[in-house]
Amino acid sequence: AIQQAKLRLKELREIKPEPTNVLPNDDTLDNIDMFSDTTSMYSPVHALYTGNFSCINCVFQGKSKKTSKLRKREERKRARGKKGTVFEEEYIVNSLKRLCEKASTMQNDLSNLLRALAPFGFVEEARAIQDKFDKFLKEITGAIPTIFVPLHLATSQFATQEEANEAPAPVQVEKPVMADIQWKLQIL
Repeated sequence: AIQQAKLRLKELREIKPEPTNVLPNDDTLDNIDMFSDTTSMYSPVHALYTGNFSCINCVFQGKSKKTSKLRKREERKRARGKKGTVFEEEYIVNSLKRLCEKASTMQNDLSNLLRALAPFGFVEEARAIQDKFDKFLKEITGAIPTIFVPLHLATSQFATQEEANEAPAPVQVEKPVMADIQWKLQIL
């Protein structure tokens, strides 16, 4: 699982973003009125006479129920980590971070398990478990420097214009610290 995740991360980080296509300037669009006649109905003057301030509040508030709903949907997409989305790299890194933290906390439990197996004659099983977990820990520890590098996170689709214009700085991912516990049994 770690090897697959490392390969996918390497693949994602090697993919260069495609340059955006710049549309040619079309002179025929210069004299087109882009506002319809209905836009004046939502002006503050209309609200003063009709008492309908609800549409004005949405505009001045900067957020509406719809954008809130869309932001929540985007957060669910981010948490899902579907392959091919802009959130995939972030999802893989966070998953591997959780895996490292879980492996670090499992060392005590595994030590207790090995100490329980050995006296009851399950020495070969305990040795196999110890060897596999040791190999797993070495693989994770060796992969930490290549996995946890600064991430270039995608900006939200529903970000404000100021947020979208700012070039997002790489986000530092906190590297998990593997606990240095003597969990191995020396007799195995």
